Amino acid sequence: MGPARLASILLILLFLSGCGLFSGGSGGATRHLDLDGEGVPATALLPGETLLLEMRHPGDGGYQFSGASFDPAVLRLDKFWTEPPSDPKPGDFGRAYFVFTALKEGSTTVEIRIRRPWEKNSAPEIYRSVSVSVGAAESPAAEPSAAKSNS
Repeated sequence: MGPARLASILLILLFLSGCGLFSGGSGGATRHLDLDGEGVPATALLPGETLLLEMRHPGDGGYQFSGASFDPAVLRLDKFWTEPPSDPKPGDFGRAYFVFTALKEGSTTVEIRIRRPWEKNSAPEIYRSVSVSVGAAESPAAEPSAAKSNS
């Protein structure tokens, strides 16, 4: 198999894996929360459902993402990526996305953490936070005020 054919196959597989992300990935629905508002949003998921967290990139002020904390028995972090701004303006560093899959019943708080790389002795700061409850099939799918479904 030549390099061009191998590259084509890898590109197709990459595309197909990305398509699964927006259709729920593991067969469940996808919840989309935009975290640019005030407060700590909450959402409820069923096992197998996907949670997409979207937020402004914190690069203004020199911040970088330093991780996410959550209960790995309840959620799994599947993907993280950033996108540059569509119309660049000073202080706009684009958008960041975190995708989680609900694994089993329970509750956890997802904390997205940031830090400045030159502040080596400082603990990461909590940038955004979301309360997540994963319930059984009879549980509500999400709080209507906090989430919108992508189909």
